[in-house]
Amino acid sequence: MSVLILNRLPHEEAPYEEWLRASNEDLILLTSFETESQYDTTRYAYMEGFTDYYSNEDVEIRARELFEQFRYHTVIALSELDLLRAAKLRSMLGIIGQQYESALAFRNKIVMKNLASKAGVAVPPFTALEGQMDLLEFRSKYGLPLVVKPICGSASEEVRVLENEEQLDSFYRRDLPQGMEVETFISGDMYHVDGLVLNNDLKFIWPSKYLNGCLAFKNQAYSGSYNLSKDHILFRRLVNFTNHLLNALPRPETFAFHAEIFHTPTDDLVLCEIASRAGGARLREIFKQNFNVDLNMYTVLGQCKIDRTLEITHGTLGGLVLIHPRRGRVRGIPLAPRYSWITEYKVYVDEGEIVSPAKLSIDRIASLVVQGNNESMVRDRLERSATWFMDSLVWEAEIKEKDSIR
Repeated sequence: MSVLILNRLPHEEAPYEEWLRASNEDLILLTSFETESQYDTTRYAYMEGFTDYYSNEDVEIRARELFEQFRYHTVIALSELDLLRAAKLRSMLGIIGQQYESALAFRNKIVMKNLASKAGVAVPPFTALEGQMDLLEFRSKYGLPLVVKPICGSASEEVRVLENEEQLDSFYRRDLPQGMEVETFISGDMYHVDGLVLNNDLKFIWPSKYLNGCLAFKNQAYSGSYNLSKDHILFRRLVNFTNHLLNALPRPETFAFHAEIFHTPTDDLVLCEIASRAGGARLREIFKQNFNVDLNMYTVLGQCKIDRTLEITHGTLGGLVLIHPRRGRVRGIPLAPRYSWITEYKVYVDEGEIVSPAKLSIDRIASLVVQGNNESMVRDRLERSATWFMDSLVWEAEIKEKDSIR
């Protein structure tokens, strides 16, 4: 018996051979060229790396070929852009797990919000954009500001907020990319709710609040989030909202999820979106450290029908700060964290390296995970950590034209 794994994650985040050591399954790993060398070929029955992994159709072709050889019974995919690919394979080959209809509902924002709205979940007014006239008609009906974004996007890629007529006119005169939608801009704070469903049983769910919103990187501000305490006024409402949403969608039996929800000045909760996978960046580390829940590991074990007791602990809360790149050269960067309550500190650039501005909400030159006894302590520590890092960072904004940009 064997398991197919579609992967782009580095080994430290997804050691499949360790998670599945007791399964005695043959593991087949199709991964990105960049991460291939991190995995031990001797631990896998077959392994292959692909350049341009996400857009490379050879991945699906090889998966089909390998099915004839290995007859794998499970397809594992943990990354957003692999979910539809994996679901297509399952539906095509008659393999149990998340099918295409389900994956599409968690990936395609038009399908997602139509289903949510029909079930009574609050969503912003929205429509798919077939052409520029659709945008003008929507603006005429709902006014400004508006948000234009990819129907199947992730990590805030290509998201544009059109706040005034000048921005609308500028966007209107450009060629409209394929696969876009427009929706009304929702004012207020943004929260995310993360959790784990095993065999149709909701095993874990916890709300958190974003520090500066998902689009902070566009303004060269740091971003991040922190866990809410159980006595937070919105804790139970966010949990109930997410439960309602999960019941509105054709969900798989076993999966992690990451939902993003607006809280408006009028005290309404409104859906932004939900994904049928764990949150990105280093969010998973927060739940590992503070709740003893490795969302990806338990997803993989559950999908492979391997029983392991989920022992949730809760003594502290956690938070995360992402420091986004801006155009320039890194001249100096702190090599170790200043505070003991920074429980994970990762640097993703080298001194002397030239970087370009962030294009995605998960683009970062550093990430810092912190712990605290309560919500206000975590929030304060996140802000102090971000301030310390930015004060310690030596940045050269002006660079020579001949220098290349990373």
